Amino acid sequence: MALIDHFRRRAIRDQTTAGAFIDEQSFHLAESCVLDYSRLRAGAGADALFADPPFAAALEKACWEAYPRALTMVGTLAEGALRP
Repeated sequence: MALIDHFRRRAIRDQTTAGAFIDEQSFHLAESCVLDYSRLRAGAGADALFADPPFAAALEKACWEAYPRALTMVGTLAEGALRP
């Protein structure tokens, strides 16, 4: 049932839950953009490159640098959905 619950929509009833949801989605967007871009640029050697500790640290830094932009995008979407 945990797998089905993962895909089920969660009810957002207060500001704290909405903030946590927006934060979670923003970091997921930033992380997926950085990882997907890096994987596409690396090509066939992506797995070896991702296993390299200095590169993993650079990826982590890039994710946090992309986070403010992703937060702005997700916040704009949430505002548009919640605006009457």
